[in-house]
Amino acid sequence: MHCRRKNLCYHLLTMLSLMRKHAYSWTVRVVLFLLVVVFVFWGIGSGLFSRIRPLAIVNGHKILALELNQEVDQIRRAAQEKYGANAAAMLKGIDLRQYALSQIIDRTLVEDEARRLGLRVSDARLRRAIAQAPAFQVNGSFDFAAYQRVLRASGLLPAEFEASTRSSLLADMARQVIEQAVVISDAEARHEFRLRNERLELSYIEVPYARFLGEIHPSAAEIADFYGKNQERFRLPERTSIKYIRYDPETLASGFTPTDRQVQTYYADKRETLFRHPEQVRARHILIRLEASATTAQKEAAKAQAREILARAERGEDFAALARRYSQDEATRQQGGDLGWFSRGQLVKPFEEAAFKLNPGGMTVALSPFGYHVIRVDEVRPAATETIDQARPAIVAALRGQEGRRLARQAADSDLSAALSGIRLAALAQKHALSVESTGPFPQDAPPKELARRPEVVSTAFALSPGQTRVVEEAGSYYLVRVVTRAPSTIPPLAQVEDAVRDELSRTLAASKAQNLAARMLKEMHSPADFEPVAAANNLPLGKSTELSRASDLVPGIGKFPEAIEAAAALTTVPGIVNRALGNGSDWYLIKLLSRRPPSEQAWLAARSDFEDQLLEERRQRTWTRFVEELKRRAQIEIDTNQLG
Repeated sequence: MHCRRKNLCYHLLTMLSLMRKHAYSWTVRVVLFLLVVVFVFWGIGSGLFSRIRPLAIVNGHKILALELNQEVDQIRRAAQEKYGANAAAMLKGIDLRQYALSQIIDRTLVEDEARRLGLRVSDARLRRAIAQAPAFQVNGSFDFAAYQRVLRASGLLPAEFEASTRSSLLADMARQVIEQAVVISDAEARHEFRLRNERLELSYIEVPYARFLGEIHPSAAEIADFYGKNQERFRLPERTSIKYIRYDPETLASGFTPTDRQVQTYYADKRETLFRHPEQVRARHILIRLEASATTAQKEAAKAQAREILARAERGEDFAALARRYSQDEATRQQGGDLGWFSRGQLVKPFEEAAFKLNPGGMTVALSPFGYHVIRVDEVRPAATETIDQARPAIVAALRGQEGRRLARQAADSDLSAALSGIRLAALAQKHALSVESTGPFPQDAPPKELARRPEVVSTAFALSPGQTRVVEEAGSYYLVRVVTRAPSTIPPLAQVEDAVRDELSRTLAASKAQNLAARMLKEMHSPADFEPVAAANNLPLGKSTELSRASDLVPGIGKFPEAIEAAAALTTVPGIVNRALGNGSDWYLIKLLSRRPPSEQAWLAARSDFEDQLLEERRQRTWTRFVEELKRRAQIEIDTNQLG
């Protein structure tokens, strides 16, 4: 018998054993009669235990809420093991239940397709995969005691874990079959490299709508007419207001202290994954960026600049100040080039090789695919495994978090029943030394600040009717949410939004004038040489971009404007003018291509191997994504959104 609920399985087996032992007693006959009545009433195939509605049905496969909860827990555990104390921050803003359900659906569809293709996972392959898992190894070898401990800590039976592992391996086999069909020719890779690394220089004339706003004064009749034709633009969204209690695990477990045995068990289970640390360094860097298409002269200039900065740092100049002034790594420049702690395998190899050779205070220059780096190592941590005493604060915090989540779930579930029976939220909150929070009416896409990172709470608020109450799990906390009011989406009367309508009409009319002027100017340009004189004749300044990548979507001086880059890149002559005015917001632009520089053959040859690998990986990822989406498109999928919430 296959059973997901271990306690339920045990009681069922016990019941069946007793029934066989006393097969002819009157008591058993009565029980059997009642069971027959149940099966007849609910229908054969439904059964007493099938009254629990599935959360989703995927091509006939039922997904229960229990399975979803287990998937959510696994995602949390994986994040905890990978990110440690930063796990909660990494999971913020993610709808975990929706994400977990999507993962289960994808896995179910892929496994079905793998079986249809005739793929299977042998017992030998399953044993090898489990034996090679780092979590089950001690001193480089599989350890059965560690295997039992980890599964016990995760609440899994060996059969459940092995079935899950077999499913994952089957999905991996299917992915390999799909991805191995993707190949890229040398010509394709070379063409794509050229497109991504071609450099463009643009000139542009901006015709701003603001130039015409002062001459536009719409009448009351024009405003009313515009509003009548564009009422949907001014529709007010649906709004709701709620009250809620947040069951903060940290608050509820503030008095919890784990036992020594609990600490020891946690340490034994997680020692290899959480408390064994590789060698790490903390470093700063100053990046002098180089494009893949850089010429020899550009490379030499970048190298000389990096060495000059290194010399200044070695003479005693403040490294952080030099980084803020010269580094072209925007992610770290304002932090003085600080990269924080990292271990091998986290950064590009040339950088790591240079950094791990240095002692604290040591500096050097290294070349990576990004350019030249001036590196200074601040601190070094040798590889080590924390002792249980060193790990104790983190273990206590983790166990306190587990206990806090358990208490929060328990309190929220208990209080939901009480709230549904009529107990006021304020009384329930007071019982736990918590408070009831209230919001004013808000639209779904603009929740109050305190709920801005709580998408599940917000979506639940708009899924319920006034007076309804529900428990929501979000970012490790639990919320008891009650909807107070709901205002439907409405189109307001003109008097209520007249100022907004006037502004929108004025902007629309001004933008139309800007477009007309841009189109008229374009007609006056008979050759690229006319671009500058036509701009001057209309008292409009010329803008000029720095050299930009064709793969970019940003035009310096304008902002995000992919249409302009695409249109300029498509021109066959240089210099050349794009043959249409392009709108960006309410402003209009004329675009001139000044220069086009393809990547050199040397740049291609230097980058070829890594680029082909990267491009192949991208194509395979896209192919796999399309494959899974096609499986979803063809599948019969039903989701109970009430349970999902």
